[in-house]
Amino acid sequence: MKAIIETTKDGSHTLFVPELNEHYHSTHGAIQESGHIYINAGLNYCDKQTVNLLEIGFGTGLNAFMTLLDSEKKNRKVNYTTFELYPLPVINAEKLNYSRILAPPTQNEVFISLHTSPWNTPPTEITPPDFTLNKLLIDVQELPDFRPHQTFDVIYYDAFAPEKQPEMWTQEIFDTLYSLSNCGAVLTTYCAKGGSVRRMLQVSGFFCGAPSGGASWKTGDNKSCKIKMIPDKTGIPCCLLIRSLVNMVSYFYKKKNISVFPPCCLLIRGAVKLCYNLIQTLFFATHEYSLMKRAELFLYTGKQSFLFRRKRIRQ
Repeated sequence: MKAIIETTKDGSHTLFVPELNEHYHSTHGAIQESGHIYINAGLNYCDKQTVNLLEIGFGTGLNAFMTLLDSEKKNRKVNYTTFELYPLPVINAEKLNYSRILAPPTQNEVFISLHTSPWNTPPTEITPPDFTLNKLLIDVQELPDFRPHQTFDVIYYDAFAPEKQPEMWTQEIFDTLYSLSNCGAVLTTYCAKGGSVRRMLQVSGFFCGAPSGGASWKTGDNKSCKIKMIPDKTGIPCCLLIRSLVNMVSYFYKKKNISVFPPCCLLIRGAVKLCYNLIQTLFFATHEYSLMKRAELFLYTGKQSFLFRRKRIRQ
């Protein structure tokens, strides 16, 4: 795909794809967007010293470069695996100004090495021992067939918007991402898409809560959305357990070719949703946590930013 370099409002470059009428990053700031969504809201919520990270959409390499700089700063190891179907030519990558803004001039070679490292080979040590990069030149729709040697602690989902590439935002893909996630994993994406993405992630098994407060994200209309907390409660996993049982019943009926969905299951689903909403309302903005392992999902849109804590009931 042909891409044109443009400068965003924070001075950093992004790419515009005429074929899709879509930018790689927010026009309000490429570095600000990546830093807020993927580094602050994703990578920094993982407290492991060795992080296995999966990225869907390598793009300009900005997320990888900022992750590399963060790993050097915090002296922890990151094993970075990334999918991309349309790699950016190295000659175009050399024109991007990320290294000039984010790091000393000596780091420009490091940024270029992210693009010159080979595809579909064993992981490459970019800055040993802190950062290794495994680049996979495959379509994300082949993700269900992906069999990595490890599961992941952080997932950057940085595909083009659903209205531009709907095949990238399917239930099957999110189900696979869940199966590839460790307990306590963090999944970050910029797209909320009216709740449809959130609902698919919930169906996959992620649990939606909210993060601790204080952070905010400046948007294009000069408004900010304050982030508050909805704590993880043991009652909510119970609701998820009931929902899982209902899904099992639904699967059984489908297997038996029974076209009429049992009314009792519909009633149970409604009760579960009501309980879930009540628990969120009752415990909003408190600071209690459950002992269950947590995963987190961060959703960002151009108008507001949303941050959701997600808990995995899989032990």
